[in-house]
Amino acid sequence: MAVLSKKNPSPASVETVEEITKIYRSLPPRPTIEEVEAAISVVKTVNTEQQMRLEQISNQVAPHDVPPELFSVFQQMRKTTVLFQSHEQTKEAMHLIELDKMFQTFDELIQRTSELVYGDTQMKKQINLGVPVGEIGSEVVISDESVIKKREVEEPKADDLKGLARSSSAKATVFSSGAFIGGRDTEKLSLMKVAAIIENSAKSGAGVLDLQGKLMNEIEWLPVSLGKLSDVAELNLSENQIMALPSTIVNLRTLTKLDVHSNQLVNLPASFGELLNLTYLDLHANMLKSLPASFGNLMNLINLDLSSNLFTHLPDIIGNLTSLKTLNVETNELQEIPYTIGTCSSLVELRLDFNQLKALPEAVGKLECLEVLTVHYNRIKGLPTTMGNLSNLRELDVSFNELESIPESLCLAVSLEKLNVGKNFADLRALPKSIGNLEKLQELDINDNQIRILPDSFRSLSKLRVFRADETPLEMPPRQVTKLGAQAVVEYMADYVAKRDLKVSTDEEEEEGTMVSDMPIYLALTGDYLSKDIILQVCDEYFFYEQIENCNNPFLDALSQYDDGLDLSDYDFNQDGFSSSYDDINKRKLAYRHRVIAEKYKKGLHSLLDQDVIKLWDDLYDVTDSYTDRWLSSARACLEQCSGGNKELTSCIDSADGISYSTDTKFQHVNVLVTSGSLIPSLVKCLLFRLDDLITYRNVYSSWEVGKLQCFSWIRERFSGPNVRFCVIGDGWEECEAAQTMRWPFVKIDIRLGSSHRFPGLTLRTLGHYFSVVYGDADAENEEQVITPAAQLENGKKRIMEEAILFTVSVAADY
Repeated sequence: MAVLSKKNPSPASVETVEEITKIYRSLPPRPTIEEVEAAISVVKTVNTEQQMRLEQISNQVAPHDVPPELFSVFQQMRKTTVLFQSHEQTKEAMHLIELDKMFQTFDELIQRTSELVYGDTQMKKQINLGVPVGEIGSEVVISDESVIKKREVEEPKADDLKGLARSSSAKATVFSSGAFIGGRDTEKLSLMKVAAIIENSAKSGAGVLDLQGKLMNEIEWLPVSLGKLSDVAELNLSENQIMALPSTIVNLRTLTKLDVHSNQLVNLPASFGELLNLTYLDLHANMLKSLPASFGNLMNLINLDLSSNLFTHLPDIIGNLTSLKTLNVETNELQEIPYTIGTCSSLVELRLDFNQLKALPEAVGKLECLEVLTVHYNRIKGLPTTMGNLSNLRELDVSFNELESIPESLCLAVSLEKLNVGKNFADLRALPKSIGNLEKLQELDINDNQIRILPDSFRSLSKLRVFRADETPLEMPPRQVTKLGAQAVVEYMADYVAKRDLKVSTDEEEEEGTMVSDMPIYLALTGDYLSKDIILQVCDEYFFYEQIENCNNPFLDALSQYDDGLDLSDYDFNQDGFSSSYDDINKRKLAYRHRVIAEKYKKGLHSLLDQDVIKLWDDLYDVTDSYTDRWLSSARACLEQCSGGNKELTSCIDSADGISYSTDTKFQHVNVLVTSGSLIPSLVKCLLFRLDDLITYRNVYSSWEVGKLQCFSWIRERFSGPNVRFCVIGDGWEECEAAQTMRWPFVKIDIRLGSSHRFPGLTLRTLGHYFSVVYGDADAENEEQVITPAAQLENGKKRIMEEAILFTVSVAADY
């Protein structure tokens, strides 16, 4: 072989080398190794898919009413379509492979130039320079191993011609996977680009590959090179049109999370269960009808979503998934759940909504970790008797079924917080008698059933916050009560049962064996709860409660310093921009409202309600009073005595501070209400329960936010003086402890019949005894002495200095 002289190359030779270099440098970017391998993978994948489709078409049998010749034409048309689609899908890949073959020819020519210039005799391969470039690569051998090997051997190695030999990284790459890993690009990816991404991800050791919604709609198969992603732990292929996963996916040994939801999958590879490290698998919204036998090997699977598929049953191997915590199989065609579900011992959440289930297996009771069970919209007629074993169950939804009864054993699932048995229509007629055992229950839905009476134990559901009974013909409690909310129903049932049992007990003592009717109690309680409707109506319409509900103050004068005395006769309270923001401007607007409320309170109930509503209220008041042993009227009588209602004792005038001072005696009794409820409803209740003439608006305090002890402290400060006496009347521990702290006497109200600490029964004599014990009244210590208001007044004249005040604090809960 002739070699050019290294010492004195001719000018023509130098010029020739420069031209060769110039031509090489003018070439477009060369495909990278990863791109060529991606192209080879695409061709392999398309060829495999093409062969499968052609075989399916060949195996089709002509319908009996279609001539064989015509059907043959139809088959040929379909096969040609498949070949056309394959050609379109591989066009880009074939071009890239051919382009790489051409670059290999350029490499060989550069290598030959190097040999001629430097005398490199190691490469003896002869190049036929007469072969047209257009004919290069007309026959492609698809073998990624051979391409990789050839590329490694044929890279140019001449020292001075390094600039001529472009490595795969020297030119700009056409595709890059980095932009699509964990990101969202609007460009849809062709099969070639997907393959390139896979190659680049495999080379870079990417741990996450996100192709959610990125594939072109015509891509139904993924490249077989997917199996190269040996380092990928999370793979997202969701929201595409994929019909099948390549069998090579089982090579992803480090894969822990696979999301393929919203595709067109009809099956999974037979060896799918080899993905042993998989913990999260989302297959919802596909067309799956079955799972491969190897699926039971996924022992580490924690979350599995098979919803919105075409399953009619689950295989028994589902029981092998002992690590499974969440299983979602809703919106399928399931007719039964395998008994082996009971071995999924770690299961926490099981969703079976929108299927065709007629029953649940008794094995469900073995799922001791289960917290959520939903079987909404099925055909279930009864629940397993083992439900009581689900000690951790928090939520159960059996709505829209054909449920005929609820087993008593369910009430042993004492952790239950949310129970929905609504929309069982004509089938469900009763709740379990022991439902009161579910002390943690917060939400209960019995909509659209045939339940007419709630069980007595319902009164024990103290934590119930949501109760839905629309379109259910409840008679006990009545519909008016259910509209008031869950706790109103619970309180109603508690009152109803207590008064019914008390009535029965009393009547049995009077006449053994006499049948006692519940109707008087029913009427009284109905009246009591109807009264709450009127209370809320007055609060909202006249006392601004809808506006100031979130601005509770302990007493009406709490913001009096912000009231600038503005004339409010033409003031528009609906347009002043008031909000619950607690700044000075809104405090002033709230003070205006408090002033109007005080004025309405002083005018009384008749200035607010029309005669029909007042008559209705009076009737309700009388009914309630009658069937509570005149509790209301006797309590009022006691307060009248405490406030000096006897006209012979005192002639009173109303002062600015709300204390009625006597004009002809030195002693005064004052009633103050400290309520656990909000201030505004409490003022309205004072009006409706005829207490406004006994308790002025200034003497109503709300301990809702501050507590009773704080209210007592304010009261003592307000009525401070050396000869002021206080007495607390109430029925709760908070006021008892607060009174003890203040060292005031406390009279605990008792609901037992015949007790001297109840209404009727509580008298000034009883109160006087407490005064004497605490304050040391020697005259009152004589148990034989009857302490009447007059006697008390005379005793006070002997002992108390001029202008002393006898003060009674009446404490009540939110009644």
